[in-house]
Amino acid sequence: SPKGDKMAFSVRGEIWGVPTKKGKGPNADDAAQLTDYPGSDDQPLWDPDGKSLFFVSDRNGAHQIHSLDPETKKATLFVRADADQTNLFLSPDRKALVFSMAGPRGGIYQVPLAGGEPKLLLAKPVPSSSSVSPDGRFLAYTKTLLNSGFNPWENATNIWVRDLTSGQDHAITALSTTHSSPEWS
Repeated sequence: SPKGDKMAFSVRGEIWGVPTKKGKGPNADDAAQLTDYPGSDDQPLWDPDGKSLFFVSDRNGAHQIHSLDPETKKATLFVRADADQTNLFLSPDRKALVFSMAGPRGGIYQVPLAGGEPKLLLAKPVPSSSSVSPDGRFLAYTKTLLNSGFNPWENATNIWVRDLTSGQDHAITALSTTHSSPEWS
């Protein structure tokens, strides 16, 4: 959590929370199950205010982003789309949620934490890892090098950076190997 007093994690398709400091009394610091759904709930991410969590669940069909109140354990659909959503992270200014979406309208999107329509940052049919620069101007992402492997599932990936102001893309790595998980310092 933003204050560092709680941690959220997923186990076997459920979201759990646990305090990071020892409580008073028996079992005061035990983990508490926050979701109880027969499908998949995972990828928990704290809202900067610490009052809610974002997570991905298949409770409406596709894996979609939901918001969870950890006190009431009430989950609400946060991003409406009929395609799988994944790879959640907060924008550097902590005012938006960035995620990947699969399908015909697939790509890397950003949606304000206050709600609203997701904004497409990069059209990309296959979800991949990405990272927004600290100043919010650049998006680093992985790009598949089609036909670079003997089989399609062996294709290599390189790191690219998109200037979100100009829309220009630049290759950062150029080897036919698997580069992934870009992160800004």
